[in-house]
Amino acid sequence: MQVAGTGPQALDGRSLHVWAIAAAGALERVAPRIDALNVFPVADGDTGTNTSLTFAAGLAALDRVRPVSAVEAADVLARGALAAARGSSGVILGAWLTGFATGLASGASPGRHAGGGGPGAPELVGALRTAALTARAAVERPSPGTVLDIADQVAQEAGGEPLDRVLPAAVAAAREGLAATSERHPVLRAAGVVDAGACALLVVLESLAAVLAGGSAGSVGDWVPGGSPRAHEEPVGGAFEVMGMLDVSADATTVRSLLGHLGDALAVVGDRDGWRTHVHTDVPADVLDVLGGHRLAHAVVRAVHGPHQPAAVVVTRDVQQAVWFAAAGTAAVLPGAAVDDGIVGVVHEIAGGHAVVLATEPGLQSAVRALTGDPLSAAVAAAAAAGGAQSADPGVRAALARLRRTTAADDAGLPAALDLLLDDGVEVLTAVPAVGADPTALRSLLDGYDVDVVVLAPDGTGTGWVLGAE
Repeated sequence: MQVAGTGPQALDGRSLHVWAIAAAGALERVAPRIDALNVFPVADGDTGTNTSLTFAAGLAALDRVRPVSAVEAADVLARGALAAARGSSGVILGAWLTGFATGLASGASPGRHAGGGGPGAPELVGALRTAALTARAAVERPSPGTVLDIADQVAQEAGGEPLDRVLPAAVAAAREGLAATSERHPVLRAAGVVDAGACALLVVLESLAAVLAGGSAGSVGDWVPGGSPRAHEEPVGGAFEVMGMLDVSADATTVRSLLGHLGDALAVVGDRDGWRTHVHTDVPADVLDVLGGHRLAHAVVRAVHGPHQPAAVVVTRDVQQAVWFAAAGTAAVLPGAAVDDGIVGVVHEIAGGHAVVLATEPGLQSAVRALTGDPLSAAVAAAAAAGGAQSADPGVRAALARLRRTTAADDAGLPAALDLLLDDGVEVLTAVPAVGADPTALRSLLDGYDVDVVVLAPDGTGTGWVLGAE
């Protein structure tokens, strides 16, 4: 129910949908400025992008379902966002939305709904408190002065009746004190910036406050500061980001404990669809081994300082290949035991309609409509995509058409194999070594040649050498 000129008197599916539209638009608009503030946990400049894409996925889920009740709408928004969460900031935002939905559902009165009303001010306050608790619980080692403190502050200070009075004062106070809050974190203090994730959450909360007040959210986020961080010492972090989705029956406590020894920026959050994990690590293969042993649905590996939008997405079951492709600048996706529509959706979400999608074995190739069916061709195609064929399959197909290939059973067979491939026109040699092979043996044989050498998965992935020349 809504009175002319005012916001909603109780929350319903429409009011939360309007909030999602407003927040998604505001996040998209200010994402570049939030990206520029991003120095923690890793200065990879993507917090604005990741939170914007995460929330947009939640909105897309709402657009598909359009639930009537506020409880259902909050649940759909949270599940959509968490399923597509990007980076640690996206996982934390997904955790906050999950807690918001849980809190709204647990505070909803059956009698109130039976009378035609939806959650009111008390239920909203309860949802904000559960959201803050859920976000904090998702992070293995919470740091002071970040988005978690802002979530706590708003939850503690929110209150009042009716709905439009719950948030404004609390959000304004958190905004005004954001610089002081961020000063409590040594990295943020040294860089002279406010926490990027906190800015994103405040944009989401401001959008909700504007919708509840019946006003426009057009200027929400205009306060987000511009400028660049000062020179500072970056916190310790891993070179790779690994995100996993585990079955809902997975032992999340054990997974959290194991991953906590393998990296930083660890977050684990679950809903009835499963468990979402995130970690920055220098040992991605070890992380993938842990996830693979705990009912993995899928995992995504990226280089922390890689491109926001990769030129190629490679789907592979081989952990060593996945690490190599991620290091080369692609997004590598590892399916779990089953390849189904879920993995296709994950791949298309990451590709964003622009990246070339590749797979390293025929079964996966069919599932994701990929261009290639073996590691060697995938490596050549990925290199071609990164070199400029970002939106056009013809460039990738042309690179594959130029590929000449041969094999060697072992290191002793390399000289003869190279004699078959190398001539004056060869510029790049791509090699897939056998398990246990020595890549230095190949490089020593090429000392006299003017050719670039690309070794896919140096630890080896097959039973013999596979060589390709372009």
